[in-house]
Amino acid sequence: MKKKTTLLLTLIALLATGSLSYDAVAQTLAEGGASMTNVTCRPGPFYTLIFYDQSASTKNYASAQKMFADSLETVINRRLTCKGDLLQLFLVHEKTRGRAYWKDAPCPVEPVDLTTLPRRRKNMAKIQYDSAIQAFRAETNTTLKTFMDDSPIAPGLAGHTDLLGTLEVINEMLKRAPKDMQVTIYYLSDMFESMNGAGRRDFDRRPPTSRTEAEAWAKKDVALVRAGMDVDESRFRNVQIRVLLGELTNKNHALEVQHYWQQVFALIGFQPQNIRYN
Repeated sequence: MKKKTTLLLTLIALLATGSLSYDAVAQTLAEGGASMTNVTCRPGPFYTLIFYDQSASTKNYASAQKMFADSLETVINRRLTCKGDLLQLFLVHEKTRGRAYWKDAPCPVEPVDLTTLPRRRKNMAKIQYDSAIQAFRAETNTTLKTFMDDSPIAPGLAGHTDLLGTLEVINEMLKRAPKDMQVTIYYLSDMFESMNGAGRRDFDRRPPTSRTEAEAWAKKDVALVRAGMDVDESRFRNVQIRVLLGELTNKNHALEVQHYWQQVFALIGFQPQNIRYN
């Protein structure tokens, strides 16, 4: 018992200094007899898609960027718990539909079935699981924050925001996902669509100025999505949507923009009770 505890503490110290990767720790624990019995920790694994807005209208707000970073860490801690959980981070830009810039974070850590273990073994197994999941989450948080801060997006793509294009991305990713996954979509954005071209909106220049106008635009734009994007609305029925704005709710016409998106999401197949802001 003492040897295993010493090994674990040593591995944690090496992780903290960056001398060992998470994969190396997991392998060492497995070789040391610290295998963890797989148990079902919920009816289905968590599948999380995060869309991070790269536009200047969002990135120029320092407090919003801090809130987005804090929100990312919270989502990682809540949604990456069991083996099979998956988080994907997509950058929103002019070519959102092409999925050119995104990162995967699949959770490899299996939970511990403590019911089959003797009391002394339970404590060690719990420590091993907690250490493994915390190390994985910390590494994931660092990787994704670095990706957000140092994104490789070409300057030409960062000048526009194709948020409608996220609907096609969601459809494509859900098409590939197992049917039993519990899906939540997070938007880290002011939700100001900003695109050129026929039928597209630029809310930075001309946002909706009333609820009536927002509803009319939403109906027209959903028709555009149905005609020009690959979207199967039946896939959206049980999906949760969270839009995280922070102080961006204080922007001019932010309430009308919010109403626009609530209408878009509902018209395209998401259930109104599953759509939440902040």
